Amino acid sequence: MRKIFLGSCLLFLIIFGGALMIWLRPKVLPPSNRKVEIDISQLLVTASDFPSGWKANGIPQPARGDEFDWGEENIFSQFQSIRDQSFAYQYVFKFRNEAAAEYGFFWIKQEGILTPSKNDKEPIGWKYKSIIADKWIFGCSSGNVCTVIARYDEFIISFVASINSENMTFDDLENLLNFIDEKIGKYLENG
Repeated sequence: MRKIFLGSCLLFLIIFGGALMIWLRPKVLPPSNRKVEIDISQLLVTASDFPSGWKANGIPQPARGDEFDWGEENIFSQFQSIRDQSFAYQYVFKFRNEAAAEYGFFWIKQEGILTPSKNDKEPIGWKYKSIIADKWIFGCSSGNVCTVIARYDEFIISFVASINSENMTFDDLENLLNFIDEKIGKYLENG
């Protein structure tokens, strides 16, 4: 009986200790150390990166609300077509380190607000996938709203855009996503 009790206690300590280590890992690891500090606003796209007929809808600002308040720093920017109700928005989250970003990516994905839903799919003929992102999830709804969430080291970027043939095509979206990749790749390489 004593062996069973000791075995149960040992198993509990292993499971509890493992869970505690997973939870503490992002907090005890040192912050990411970069030669040059990256200003997260530099990772945002601007209206000039969009096809013609798009404008910024307000100025970039910190993300608000519990479902959007992730990371040590965050910023949100939104865009709108001049011709109709087409929209796009981008979130950038900066975490303490890669482990914290991985943990954040998991929870952002669980909330499902800034990620493609389980029913979203890649459009027919879609080929683009980031080669520099550590994690990449992309999908489009049947209503042609496309969402991508990607983790790059200690950064997470979510980009959402409505697609239609007049204001934003899939080729335009691919160009924007490639531009985001190039921009963050440049900053990570120099940092």
